[in-house]
Amino acid sequence: MAWFTVIAPYVCIIALIIRGSMLPGAMDGIKAYLIVDVSKLKDYDTWARAASQIFYSMGVAMGAIVTFGSYQQEKNSNYGKHPQTHAISLKMMH
Repeated sequence: MAWFTVIAPYVCIIALIIRGSMLPGAMDGIKAYLIVDVSKLKDYDTWARAASQIFYSMGVAMGAIVTFGSYQQEKNSNYGKHPQTHAISLKMMH
């Protein structure tokens, strides 16, 4: 049964890619994804939207980090092993 759980996601992804490529306007979407307009990097709105997306994603991820951290055993103390991780965590909390 393990072979099914390994192969099934790839089959689904390939099926979705094939189906998505047959939809109307698919080529326009692929071109928009692959052709980069470098002049947009000068636009403030582009950077504001990117920052908004980063903070949204980080907010969702922080909930998972807290949840996984609550299941850690006390003997698995990572405090002091990776000081840069603690500095980043403290910076994000304040």
